[in-house]
Amino acid sequence: MEIKGLNNTAVCYANVIEDEAVRQIQRICDQEFTAGSRIRIMPDVHVGKGCTIGTTMTVTDKIVPNLVGVDIGCGMYTVSLGTQEIDLARFDEACHFVPSGKNAWEGRMERFDLTRLRCYRALSRTKWIEKSLGTLGGGNHFIEIDRDEEGGLYATVHSGSRRLGKDVTEYYLKEGQKILKQSGIEIPYELTYLEGDLLSDYLYDLEIVQEFACINREAILREMIKGMKWKAGEFLSVPHNYVEQNLQGGWIVRKGAISAKEGEPVVIPVNMRDGILLGTGLGSQEWNCSAPHGAGRIIKREEVGKRYT
Repeated sequence: MEIKGLNNTAVCYANVIEDEAVRQIQRICDQEFTAGSRIRIMPDVHVGKGCTIGTTMTVTDKIVPNLVGVDIGCGMYTVSLGTQEIDLARFDEACHFVPSGKNAWEGRMERFDLTRLRCYRALSRTKWIEKSLGTLGGGNHFIEIDRDEEGGLYATVHSGSRRLGKDVTEYYLKEGQKILKQSGIEIPYELTYLEGDLLSDYLYDLEIVQEFACINREAILREMIKGMKWKAGEFLSVPHNYVEQNLQGGWIVRKGAISAKEGEPVVIPVNMRDGILLGTGLGSQEWNCSAPHGAGRIIKREEVGKRYT
């Protein structure tokens, strides 16, 4: 379907979409900063903070931090395990040994230089952030084992940048809003955009946070492999909340979407029943060379708790 706003029209590939999600997309298309962007909405779109999750968009000189999301660099990390035997009870114990939600390790498991960030002084609880490397997070993040049609096994982690991504996003939203107000530009806080030097600083820090998120997933799987004494094969890392340099100039912003360039391997989780899709990108420019991240939902998690036992 096409969703039209004052300055752009988004193409949405979903068969099922909430009314609130349509309104969020339309509001994005109403903004002047979206003029000229190619906005493509993924099939597993759902309502998010500021904008829908499942949004891809080409940009040139302005980026909205909420169009990347607070969990910067969140994504999938998958390793092939071949056909070895897996002790599932032991694996379950190992999964629950990894801190998750608001928990972190008692000490640092990995070293990461947070002082490289240009917004380092604005971070809260830096010691906790350091100790959160190698931890799972909450929400729909998971560790699981899957088996393919040929009997091959895979271990997969879905996790992100923990508190770091949130702190960085909130810093740049606040700074961006200050500059816009000084320029006499009124725009909703959640749609605050960055440009100029502030955008350059954000993109610089974004790379560091994306690195943090990737190392976080690697660390979880490395500990699992060591503890389970697995023979690990090929690794595959697929982020879905990030900004990527566009070969045609500018950037592609993906929030709840993955890169699917021609021939590129993709990992798309479906659900706990059906598992994960391993595929290959088709490189469709019409889709912003993107594919769904697979972590969509029909109902908000909070709403599920109210409606179901």
